[in-house]
Amino acid sequence: GKHAVNNDHSFEWKASYAVTNRVQPDVSTIFYDTNGQFDSQNPMTKYYNDHNEYNYQFIPEYTMRFKQWSGLSSKFILGGDINRKNRTNEGRRFQIEPQESLPANQNNMTSDPETIFDSNLMQVNENTGQNISAGLDSYEAYTEIFAGYGIFDLLITRDFRLIAGVRVENWKQSVKAYTVIADAESTSSISGTEVLPSANLVFSATRSINLRLGYSMTINRPEFVEMGNYNYYDQLETGLS
Repeated sequence: GKHAVNNDHSFEWKASYAVTNRVQPDVSTIFYDTNGQFDSQNPMTKYYNDHNEYNYQFIPEYTMRFKQWSGLSSKFILGGDINRKNRTNEGRRFQIEPQESLPANQNNMTSDPETIFDSNLMQVNENTGQNISAGLDSYEAYTEIFAGYGIFDLLITRDFRLIAGVRVENWKQSVKAYTVIADAESTSSISGTEVLPSANLVFSATRSINLRLGYSMTINRPEFVEMGNYNYYDQLETGLS
């Protein structure tokens, strides 16, 4: 919404809500060796995952317009940013491999995956992480940000424009890794308050060309999966977590 108080003062706000859902009901991976034989050193895996994420954001912003010393139009912006992200990610993993002893007439492992695994020749073992030392396969997490900022948009001359400001963020991020088949869990949290300045000097060389010199500081927070005691698999590339 945008609301004009008068010609020099206005208030604007933005609110957003976003939902992301991803369901992986049965992700299967199988390896064959160079002879076309099922690779028992890299047994087939099945992965089931339910991922849900919710984002909430509210940005109020006040703008004051004014004339600088030479009468050129400039403005000052004062705003806030409230942002929260919630995520849940639940997974289970299974390993499927040949029975320890197969009948001699049933050891053909060059068939297609459906034929091999629809047979009774395989045994299913759950390898979902069940303790902290082995890593866990589910997590719930959130990021919470409360920020305020001020910006001067100042015409120094008709050709030079300075846009400078600072953003102050107070934030917290927390991840709880757990498993759906046991009681093990592990929680990690980080937080901080950051002062993030920025400045841009813009020179209008022509009506269609601007030259810009800029400086800014930002913050890069770790991903949720990097914080928690969470098993992250690169199954197709390495087969490792």
